[in-house]
Amino acid sequence: MSDINERIGVDKVSGVISPTLRSVMSWLNWILIFGFLVLYGCDYSRAEEAKHPISGLTPIQIESVGTDLAQEMSDSLGAVIAGASIVAIGESRHDTREQFLVKAEIFKTLVNEFGFRTLIIEESFSHALAIDAYVTKGEGQIRQILSSLAGWYLWDTEEMVDLIQWIRDYNKSATNQQMIRVLGMDITAPALGVANVLAIAHESDPEGEWLTRDFGNDLHEGDFWPGTLQRYRSLDEYRRAAIEKNLDDLAAYMNEFSLESPLEIRIDGQLAALQAEIGVLGHEMFSSPSIAEIGAVREHGMKRVVEWIDSEVAGSSGIVLWTHNLHAAKSTFRMPQMGDDDFVPMGMLMFKSYRDGYRSIGGSFGAGNYSSEAPPGERRFLRQDPSSMDGAMGQLANSNFLVNLRDLDRSEPASGWLAKEREWRMQDVSAFLNPLAAFDGVYYVDEVSRATLTPNALKRHSEANKAH
Repeated sequence: MSDINERIGVDKVSGVISPTLRSVMSWLNWILIFGFLVLYGCDYSRAEEAKHPISGLTPIQIESVGTDLAQEMSDSLGAVIAGASIVAIGESRHDTREQFLVKAEIFKTLVNEFGFRTLIIEESFSHALAIDAYVTKGEGQIRQILSSLAGWYLWDTEEMVDLIQWIRDYNKSATNQQMIRVLGMDITAPALGVANVLAIAHESDPEGEWLTRDFGNDLHEGDFWPGTLQRYRSLDEYRRAAIEKNLDDLAAYMNEFSLESPLEIRIDGQLAALQAEIGVLGHEMFSSPSIAEIGAVREHGMKRVVEWIDSEVAGSSGIVLWTHNLHAAKSTFRMPQMGDDDFVPMGMLMFKSYRDGYRSIGGSFGAGNYSSEAPPGERRFLRQDPSSMDGAMGQLANSNFLVNLRDLDRSEPASGWLAKEREWRMQDVSAFLNPLAAFDGVYYVDEVSRATLTPNALKRHSEANKAH
């Protein structure tokens, strides 16, 4: 033991460390500290490199889906939409419950705090008139109305029932000028509007033989656009040309008729002229030879309807567009499953016309599951790679939030990353678009589930399955 003490420099009597050993230990300490700093610095550097470029964004938390937005969220939303007269709110899918609820709270905030009074949904213009009659006059039963809309199960959900009922309750205590209007923008199911217009044309001009002409309304049976498109594909050129001429004649007649009609939201006057024009646009869309051209006609058609509503209905109050991300976007997008074309969405067309008067808010989500009991059937949504927009948003927080892209510092790393084309989950496929060019803000929902189908929708779904 004594030999060991001598070798390490410890005094035999006192046990005190000798100056020589103290000097050695001091150097050892500095070496250890320096080594730690070097290693820590390397680890820190690697950690910094591993950070996602958008980590510098500040997400404003949405405390709870389905509840009123907190003041901080409202302020952030105000910064995104400041000065806009038209705000489009997108969604990754049409059938997610949680994205619907977030959009509903954004819409309510736009109504209560920013004076917006018109909601335009991605639904047939003519069919949605029944919703407007319900929220403004109490006409009809909302569940029956939602089950009678064009196409599929997009709006026939309990979440939509709750939103429309909220609007109806709001309007009960509002003046006519302050009422919220609910209208549609789509041109994919024009037959109902054409039928309504024909009744007016026949009454005012029986000699025009309007009721005996072929307008192709049978081609729209069921008002589901894929079925309509299939039937259009089987048309011979002679009938197609005859339908086109008759629709053009009807639109020209109703346009002249509207000049002397009262300007009200009902099936006469300029409203009838618009529905006749939608009939022409619908025919053009279904007659187009490619998906890209079909999409182009539809996007221009929806823009035309929104502009008409802005001019003839909304007045000075703001408009909220409730639609898919790919219609709301202010820039082009690609869908590799549909070829190499760059699609020009309605939002981009709106932005060209309205500039800063048009704002768009995109939707994103992390993960989720659908059961097989409701359309579109079983789905499992896994978390995406951080190179995609959905995956990148998930890096910011594992909660629900909104990010303001409009006030983003263009020198920040996030700006550079967001200014490049990114993959984005859209329905059951992917689209590629530039987030910073496409949207002024993006909301994110961490977990999604299927929107709740109404009993009527479940019954229709069950009957359709039995028929097949």
